[in-house]
Amino acid sequence: MSEKDWKKSAVIYQIMADRFFIGNGKTVEDKVKEGLYGEKAVPVSWNSLPEAGPEAPYQFFGGDFQGIIEKLDYIKDLGADTLYITPFFDSPSYHKYDALDFRSIDKAYGTFELYGRLREELKKRGMHLIIDLAINHLSDSHPLFVKALEDENSEEAKMFRFFDHPGEYECWWGIKSMPEINYDDRGALEEFITGENSVVNFWMDKGADAIRFDCGNDLGMEICELIYRQMKAKDPSVAVIGEVTNYAADWMKCYDGIQDYFYTKSLFSLLDGKITSRQFGMNMKKRYEAYGHEKALSSFLMVSSHDFPRLMHSCKGDMTKYFQALTLQFTLPGIPMIYYGEEIGMEGAWDPLNRAPMIWDEEKWNRQVYDFHKKMIAFRRTRPELEGGSFEDLSEWLDNGVVAFLRVGEAPEDYSVTLINTTDEDLYFDLFVPSSHMYGEVKMCDYFGEGVALSEDSCLYISMRAGQCSVYVPDYLYKPNYTYYKKRSLKL
Repeated sequence: MSEKDWKKSAVIYQIMADRFFIGNGKTVEDKVKEGLYGEKAVPVSWNSLPEAGPEAPYQFFGGDFQGIIEKLDYIKDLGADTLYITPFFDSPSYHKYDALDFRSIDKAYGTFELYGRLREELKKRGMHLIIDLAINHLSDSHPLFVKALEDENSEEAKMFRFFDHPGEYECWWGIKSMPEINYDDRGALEEFITGENSVVNFWMDKGADAIRFDCGNDLGMEICELIYRQMKAKDPSVAVIGEVTNYAADWMKCYDGIQDYFYTKSLFSLLDGKITSRQFGMNMKKRYEAYGHEKALSSFLMVSSHDFPRLMHSCKGDMTKYFQALTLQFTLPGIPMIYYGEEIGMEGAWDPLNRAPMIWDEEKWNRQVYDFHKKMIAFRRTRPELEGGSFEDLSEWLDNGVVAFLRVGEAPEDYSVTLINTTDEDLYFDLFVPSSHMYGEVKMCDYFGEGVALSEDSCLYISMRAGQCSVYVPDYLYKPNYTYYKKRSLKL
């Protein structure tokens, strides 16, 4: 399968290794006895919740690579085919965004041998792997920074920006334990990006289908574009994904796709009633047109993550809004990204509660949510236009509280119309659909079973309950022995 194909059809499952599953039937206490954690580590039993405070980054629940391997069939059965793992380098914290050694795997999570086995097990299942490089900053205990503190005239000191050596230096979000790397320094560039054994090249050699770069905004466009050019020169098949926390049109020269915060913020502004359906549609239209077709399709559509509250919290338990969010996630252009536990309705506000360990007791799962995820993933795989088709917003035309858009694939019969009634009222309206293949009396069926509509001169008469979600697809075989969409093989 080509790089283009796997990204288009991907459904991503995001994991924080410590919080997903402990392998080999162990507990975190067993792993503590084996000496797998540093001196700052605070072991926490699996069924507890993480707590805020100075110890929060060092609370370990025990998850590891072996646990991920043991649960790959669960992920595959859900329908996801791409695994995105947040950093796993040697680090004092559980989240590993403060690396001590970028060319390592933290012993609490596994070994390079186990990493290779994970790659093999994914390949057996036709699955892909995205790893996460956080090379904007590192741990204040990283050997390079320790040397920089010891000697302000050292080569290592040039790799950081000191305002008043040694106590004042540039650090991520002002957090002193995460000094930022100074990429104006050639030594830093070679160590992390351009050198033959740079961190970027090291992990490309270890093997991954895509690399997600943390803190793209902090790295800056110039550095991100340099990384992109270098990676594509080395191996064009490895996708380059960026975390960009804003509207990202100008960033597309740096990446194959982004983790799309602009989409996520637009979605929750819509569900919170802070923007209209028309404004949301215009945002999605602008995103699609400015990012470009291919890169919009390769960007992550997320409703939650380790940096966002879980969807159940964001929707305040309102299941109507919950299912509206999921319907949009699986029908708009882009790659749906499921943060572990979302598929079972886990709850949690901001960090640390959104990073609670995965619930494996099925009696505590929200089955309605789980079934909906499986249903939407399976549906998306049957619809070529949802995986790779074009996008046209219809919300601006309606301007009635309904989010509406058209997706169109290559074959004449591959198109669908998604409708989300965000109002508290039942609505009845004519919807004109600018599709060259929606012929007269084409039967359009709602995937959710809410109704059927016959097209008339590219128009559908729609009735919707308050809060209803609909995805209309053509039933082009409903007339006996007849279809508009004939398969011809004429060669002129």
